[in-house]
Amino acid sequence: MGKPKTSKSPKAPRAERTEAETLDEAVDEATPTALDAEATAFLGRVHTLLFNIPKHLERAKRHGYTQKEHDLGWELYTTASGKNRRFEHYSAAVG
Repeated sequence: MGKPKTSKSPKAPRAERTEAETLDEAVDEATPTALDAEATAFLGRVHTLLFNIPKHLERAKRHGYTQKEHDLGWELYTTASGKNRRFEHYSAAVG
């Protein structure tokens, strides 16, 4: 099955972009750095769970908590916390 047809005309080829232009474009398209109050509160609850799970491991396992779920929780937590965001992303958000 081919690509769906659109009504947009084809774009003219662009000249090679510099690394700075590419980075600027990526920063412009980046997700917002600020979390609203509800997202911040949720991130705090996830933090509490992940750091306290060793104390409550047996209970968590009885309720179906697995290593796979724990790994996913850490991955999502670190991503939401900004681990993978470049410094330029933050400077663009305030600049």
